[in-house]
This record gives sequence, structure tokens and C-alpha cells, in this order.
Amino acid sequence: MGEASVLQPLSQSFAVVEGERTLAALSEAVRQKDALYRLADRLQQAKSRDEVYSAALHAIVTALPCDRASILLFDGSGTMRFVAWRGLSDRYRAVVEGHSPWSPDDSNPAPVCIADVDSADLPAELKAVIRPKESGPRLSFRWLQAASSSANSCRTSMRRIPSMTVK
Repeated sequence: MGEASVLQPLSQSFAVVEGERTLAALSEAVRQKDALYRLADRLQQAKSRDEVYSAALHAIVTALPCDRASILLFDGSGTMRFVAWRGLSDRYRAVVEGHSPWSPDDSNPAPVCIADVDSADLPAELKAVIRPKESGPRLSFRWLQAASSSANSCRTSMRRIPSMTVK
């Protein structure tokens, strides 16, 4: 058996795997694009903040690999509060509300990702409710800039963290 006959099946297997990866990446890009188009359409039709929040949460859980998501805003006293959420328990929201990796004065902070809640530098009461059962194996916090406010946050529970800095 020659070297070429041994390498050919390996080469074919590699091509199939690469083709599957390319197809998966293309499918994800199409899903994300569709989520953005639906978001734009729903935002144009929205008549209330709740409809805007609902459209945004739908786009987040559709476009990102997450099961749960929330939108938080700083209130007048500078406390981060939940204004909309999907898939989060009352207990989780009660314990987590008010905790933020940012302050209202931050202008464009970097996203915060927690790949391992157990080893993260978090207070014990937060770790108790942020266990994988409630929030998923990873957390991601992203700052969203809005024209009317510079202090907005989106939290997601990720099955896997996309390419970004992990803290």
C-alpha cells in the first residue's frame, strides 16, 4: 500500500470536517443576520419601551448562543436595575440586581466574561445564585450604548463564550 493510498482517506475526511465547519459558520451567520433584520423590523413597529426590550431580548437569545438574557439600566440613584429579562428566576434577579462591573460614569468599558463562576472573584451570595443551574456555565456582560443614556447593560448566560477576553 503506497503513501498516497493511506493519505487519500485522511485528506477526504479532513475535507468533510472542514466543509461541516464552514457550513456551521455560515448557518450561524445567517441566523444572526435574520435576528438583526427581525430586530430592526420590530423596533420600527414598537410603541413602548417594553416592546423595544422584548424585541432586543429576542434578538439577543436568537443571535447569540445563550439561553437567558437581561437588560439592565442605571436608575436615577446609580443602581443597575433589571428592566427586562428572559429565563431568569425571581431569586436570581433579587440577588443580582444592583451589582454591576461598571459605574454610571464609565464611557465605553470592555465586555466582562466569566468562564468559571466558581473560581471568579465574586461575593459568595452572588456565586450561590449564579451557579450553572441558574445561569449556564458562563456569564457575559456587555455594555450597550444608547443615545438617551450612556449607562446600559446586557447580561447573557452563554453555553459557550464567543471570541472575547475572559476575566
